[in-house]
Amino acid sequence: MSAVLTMADELQAYSLSDRATYLARTLTGTTLEIMVEGDPVLFNPYGVIAVNPDKGDHIQIDLANEFIDWLISVETQELIGQFGIDEFGSPLFTPDSALWREANGITPEEEPAEATDAPIALTITGMVKNEMAWTEAEIQAMDTMEAEALNNSGSTETYTGVSVNSLLALAEVKNQATSVTFTTDTGETLEMSLTDLQGCETCILSFRTQGGFSTTFPGFDDLPRLRGVVEIVVN
Repeated sequence: MSAVLTMADELQAYSLSDRATYLARTLTGTTLEIMVEGDPVLFNPYGVIAVNPDKGDHIQIDLANEFIDWLISVETQELIGQFGIDEFGSPLFTPDSALWREANGITPEEEPAEATDAPIALTITGMVKNEMAWTEAEIQAMDTMEAEALNNSGSTETYTGVSVNSLLALAEVKNQATSVTFTTDTGETLEMSLTDLQGCETCILSFRTQGGFSTTFPGFDDLPRLRGVVEIVVN
């Protein structure tokens, strides 16, 4: 880290750094200034854990726990919070044990809710009134239906998925539209007449075991099955 800061100083570049190393380098002439700090995404927490005593007779679990109790105690945490101030004008580390937080009236941060920034798995764009974008979980939560189609070996198989027409209905296809193009994550495409598609009540985007969607269009055996569909464009 020290070498990286030296290089950044020479190039007048940006770099990420731990606070302790940065403060130490200020004593050796770095002219770098802190541009961003305090954001939780930049936190670099340290933890302590005792080794499982079942891993060997040499493990002194009592001493390990004694050390842990000392390290996370309020007194030691306060020492950590003062360490470096005399020399650098700022502490090198920040106390953060549960005991220290409790003693200072700092409530634990709430556990993050289930991620809501899941990647978009499917979009509908083009000649529609409402461009749509769904995560895979949102698609799977919709009403499903089954459809039979030929698998790779040429045998009939039952697939489960969501109706393509129900997805198009949510997007509200414009009257001037005449066709629909399906695109996969590898760039493969399949274009189909909108009239043919709207007349197929069992045409679905089926769920793949490895994630994602495939076109399953019963009665259209001449069309290739696309795997990994990520986009529907109404033309």
